[in-house]
Amino acid sequence: MKRFSFLFVLLILTSCSFSSQAVRVTERDVIDFEQLNFSMYLPTDAVTLKYEMHYEGSNDRTLKERKIEPTTSMHYTITQSVNQEMTSRGQYELTKDSLQGKRTLRSEKDAPHTLLKSEPWEDEFFTFEVDKHFYEVNIKNQNYEKCVAQVQSNDTHVEVGRTYFCPGVGEVFSEVRLEESKPNYITELVDVVSFGAEKGK
Repeated sequence: MKRFSFLFVLLILTSCSFSSQAVRVTERDVIDFEQLNFSMYLPTDAVTLKYEMHYEGSNDRTLKERKIEPTTSMHYTITQSVNQEMTSRGQYELTKDSLQGKRTLRSEKDAPHTLLKSEPWEDEFFTFEVDKHFYEVNIKNQNYEKCVAQVQSNDTHVEVGRTYFCPGVGEVFSEVRLEESKPNYITELVDVVSFGAEKGK
């Protein structure tokens, strides 16, 4: 089995419904991929998405921010930081069938990166695809419908993770495993702040 990359790796969800004290994920209708439009799954305005990350069962929280800034109607700059330290910056193009572009991880060179695509895609370590079902995600009493799940599988075709993208927002929830010997690592959206609101603080 290929090694886990240093990037956060998503942990398998072993059933079609996940629930915790703060998050509930429920499988809904089958997706018609000919009708699915990925332009739904990013905000139309410049926003900062704020997340809390933690090991399952731990009260220690790490803060992550993802700034999403439209540069044109179909092009986005996405900058991510953890504890206020930038970890990646990418330029993405959004089409009906994909959200992909190039991303720089810290001091590394730009490399192709795909967030969503109607057909399966691969990187050095994993195979990805969008699950055939829509999902309803309830997180911290905020309900999202028509969400899609990015499913991640290893080289033996075993599902190793999922992350959920919801209309008008983007990623809202993922469950990850950093190392096989450690508990699950969870990322939850806790706030969405417009750039204008941030500057006005």
